[in-house]
Amino acid sequence: MPEQSLIKTLPDNVIVNSKIIEHLPETEIRRLIALAVETAVKQIIHPIVARSINIAILTTRELCLKDFAFERNSDKLENASRWMVKSLAGSLAIVTGKEPFRVELVKQLSELLRS
Repeated sequence: MPEQSLIKTLPDNVIVNSKIIEHLPETEIRRLIALAVETAVKQIIHPIVARSINIAILTTRELCLKDFAFERNSDKLENASRWMVKSLAGSLAIVTGKEPFRVELVKQLSELLRS
């Protein structure tokens, strides 16, 4: 699984501010940040993606039915619909997920640093 290898290498990609290192060892901070990122993503990904997909499907249905109303080739409608749902859902998930991810990440880091 690619996401498993990404999570394993995440601590190596974390850049730690030197002021924070005074309080905890750098390796421990990297591990905590990686754990917080992983937990935050797991907490928010399903509702964000589900909502984005629903919005993308409804939008795509309306636009494609309008734009392809007189198209005789149903394959064109199907291909355009699939491409549009994928594109819209991905973009919506990224845009709508930023703030919930930030909030969840701060929450997770706070909990981990307190323990």
